[in-house]
Amino acid sequence: MFECPVAVQVRQRPDDIALMTGELFWTFRELDERVQSVVCALRQSGLISGDVLMVCGRNSPRLVALILACLRTGVIVLPVNPSFPKQKLTAIAEQVGIHAFWGDEDIAPDIFESIRFLCAPGRTEVTDWSFSWDDNRICNLVLTSGSSGLPKAAAHNFSCHRASAEASLENIPLAPGNSWLLSLPLFHIGGLATLFRCLLAGATVILPDHRSDLTATLIRRQVSHLSLVNTQLYRLIKDEQLDFSQTQARLILMGGGYVPADLVERCQQQGITMLTSYGMTEMSSQICTGSPVFGDGGAVTSGALLSGNQVTIDDEGNVLVKGISLFKGYWQKGQLKLPLTDNGWFVTGDKGHWLEDDGRRLIQITGRADFQFVSGGENIQPESIERVILGLPEIQQTVVVPLPNEEFGQRPVAFIECGGDFTPELWQQALRKQLPGFMVPDDFLPWPEPSKSGLQAGLKIDRKAFAQLASQLLAST
Repeated sequence: MFECPVAVQVRQRPDDIALMTGELFWTFRELDERVQSVVCALRQSGLISGDVLMVCGRNSPRLVALILACLRTGVIVLPVNPSFPKQKLTAIAEQVGIHAFWGDEDIAPDIFESIRFLCAPGRTEVTDWSFSWDDNRICNLVLTSGSSGLPKAAAHNFSCHRASAEASLENIPLAPGNSWLLSLPLFHIGGLATLFRCLLAGATVILPDHRSDLTATLIRRQVSHLSLVNTQLYRLIKDEQLDFSQTQARLILMGGGYVPADLVERCQQQGITMLTSYGMTEMSSQICTGSPVFGDGGAVTSGALLSGNQVTIDDEGNVLVKGISLFKGYWQKGQLKLPLTDNGWFVTGDKGHWLEDDGRRLIQITGRADFQFVSGGENIQPESIERVILGLPEIQQTVVVPLPNEEFGQRPVAFIECGGDFTPELWQQALRKQLPGFMVPDDFLPWPEPSKSGLQAGLKIDRKAFAQLASQLLAST
């Protein structure tokens, strides 16, 4: 019989640190007390098991407590990106069919006029509410990236998260006394997976002391494990104040796509074990994880299969998955739809192939099937161009999008964020040495200001919005 993971840790190590940020340190016993306090607030609000609560806030101790309280009560929690515009939040709420909304103080509740607003949970009088833990009831909804249209709400029960965490722990040692930096948002499957992984292992969750400054947290705290995307790693490794060898950090799990070989090498020289991974919301986080192996054009493997997962790649390079961590379906107003093939496979929408390395079978993801475009009769996978661009000096991040072209049908255009001078001519010259001519972007555009809304949903790029911006910028020149 499975138990609430917080209750297990309270019984086994009540005085170990469960969560820390700034000057706040919660032991597992204190975390349990705060979770139970929020359970009272949920009960008093009238929410019952099976109701859907949309939560819209930045990573914080109270958001952690709220998510864990929902697990106890059976309330289904839907974390959403607080940077979403009100119109998008309203559309998601309507599509999902939520019963209540909770948000940070600066997020106005009046956008949901017909929906009860649950006030921010505070220190209510703790009553001994009894609850029954059930690994198999739907416990949360996680939004997919939504590359076209509204994102879908992928439904998980805790058995999905438990299976994912246990498979990860077989591959990534994590134990009491270790700590994992929660640098990914809790509305992203990677952030939730980090939280559940630490709870099940008895490790400490560390929230960054400053949301935009991971360096300060790594220097100040004894962080042993990190989950990062390429841009976060680039900025850390380029920060002159930081040397990983002078911190407690020992392992970095990379997600969200490509990581350049030179960044991996620099981290390894500073005593870091670097792991690349392939995962997705619908598989509750990691599918494959392992030490990176680099191939032609900078392509990098995502490691070997984690236990309980299965992957197959069809003759057209489409990646299909199944396993015990597979989600329970897409949620729409209380109804679940799980789209599987006749053989029970889930079609990921990713393209990939297998690579044999020293007797190991590793997967290389080449890109999304729906991102591919045709230029002059040639198929172009924009991620293949992006990998090579990211290998150029001082490039922090890039996205390649197709624009209509009278002669070729479509041509690639690249947005670039760089740490040095903006030098399109030099980049084109370098790319011509590494890519076929038809894959070299015709134009390079500077990365837009962060204030431009709609270009990024959490950790995912909205390529359609970038293409629209590229068209506008080039039309005005």
